Amino acid sequence: MKNMFLLSAVLLFLLLLVIGSVFAATIAIRPETQGFYSDWNNVGCSAGSSEWQCVDETIPNNATDYVNTSTSSVNETFNFTNANLSVGTVINNISINYYAMRDSTSRNRINALIRSGGVNYVSSTTLLLGSIWAYSRQTYTKNPATGTWWTAADVDGLEAGMRSYTTTNGGGRVTQIFVNVTYNESLADMIISNITFNELMLNGSVYANVTTTTKNAGSGGAASSITSLIGISTSNTTIPVLVSGASSNFTWLYNCTTVHNFTAIADVTNTVLESDETNNNAAAVEIDCII
Repeated sequence: MKNMFLLSAVLLFLLLLVIGSVFAATIAIRPETQGFYSDWNNVGCSAGSSEWQCVDETIPNNATDYVNTSTSSVNETFNFTNANLSVGTVINNISINYYAMRDSTSRNRINALIRSGGVNYVSSTTLLLGSIWAYSRQTYTKNPATGTWWTAADVDGLEAGMRSYTTTNGGGRVTQIFVNVTYNESLADMIISNITFNELMLNGSVYANVTTTTKNAGSGGAASSITSLIGISTSNTTIPVLVSGASSNFTWLYNCTTVHNFTAIADVTNTVLESDETNNNAAAVEIDCII
């Protein structure tokens, strides 16, 4: 029995890993044209190249071409390739990645810069660059231009880059820049797909036998969650792990004494990340407690 319990626990753990692995995916987007600013210096790029062509490589060109500045408060921005995510895709965050180093011992600080609607949004975090080429990153959970979660349209319209720090330490060299977009590729959607009841007489009292069905209507798997039954004398019930399309029934027999409504709410604790967080409530059902 102990071995069976351990095997079940291991299988459940592996299932949760699989479910978790399909939630998050990352796509990298890279510069494809110059943005509003082109104020850093083009170093080592072929004649006539724009700055974006110095930093768009998938693999850095061993720092043989880059952009640099030794002046404070200088901006550089790029327009990026589209991520081509579907409308409604849940985007967890974006991160701007720089393969960079200091321009000199005293010119070694930059800030991430996002430009939207003609407004510059400079990161409050300053990136300190070292004496050798290395990656630095600035992550944004929300779009600083809107204060809300990133959308697919936000990402496809992204203009971003960097500003040299505003004090005398501003400056640096950047040989590669790209943006990682982390999003939920396949999500669950927890709904109450059915509520039924029947009334019966037991020992001279009216009872209601209520059954509610919680379903994962999404395309991704769902971890264990809680369904709350409202209007009948019981507490919350635990719903097991549900793969896409799977359901779990819960039945409760209780003493019915007065006319009232009852309903159910799936994932009441918001444990499961869903493609639609607005459809967890079932329509109210009236029970009359009369045989």
